[in-house]
Amino acid sequence: MQYFREILFLIGSAKRKVPFLIIIFFTTSIFDLIGLGIIGPYLNIIINQSRFFESSFAKYIIELGFPKEPQELLIIMSIGLVLVFLFKSVLTILNQWLILRFAMDKKIELQLLLMKMYQNLPFVIHLERNKSEYIQNIHNKANYFTQGVLVSLLNLFCSSIIILVIVVFLA
Repeated sequence: MQYFREILFLIGSAKRKVPFLIIIFFTTSIFDLIGLGIIGPYLNIIINQSRFFESSFAKYIIELGFPKEPQELLIIMSIGLVLVFLFKSVLTILNQWLILRFAMDKKIELQLLLMKMYQNLPFVIHLERNKSEYIQNIHNKANYFTQGVLVSLLNLFCSSIIILVIVVFLA
């Protein structure tokens, strides 16, 4: 628990951006669920068309105004499946971009904070150590937190939400 408190402390004011990320994560997981839900009926119409039209799903989509002809319905479902997975891919790319942008913004803030801290050290301490050590510390510590901790944690959280939504709707 202390570890998460430290992460939240280091994130600082950027905590207010996290709910937006969570909304995007849930949106992506819903499209993952829709994609998984469409695959079954799509395969069913390909494998056994007569049995498909006896199902409650087929009756429901025909009531919605979809065609009764198997070939026409197969074309529409194929287009729908491609569009859902295309949109899901765009959302996944957006997720990764938002995670990396969030982390890189935080990295810049941490590097500036560390630079100010090193600049405010007494002059005697600067004489004892090489300047390259400070530069290396600024780069490595900020990079370790953003790449090693923050990006990994956000990716884990995103994947967990996707798994949770799929498991809840499959149960």
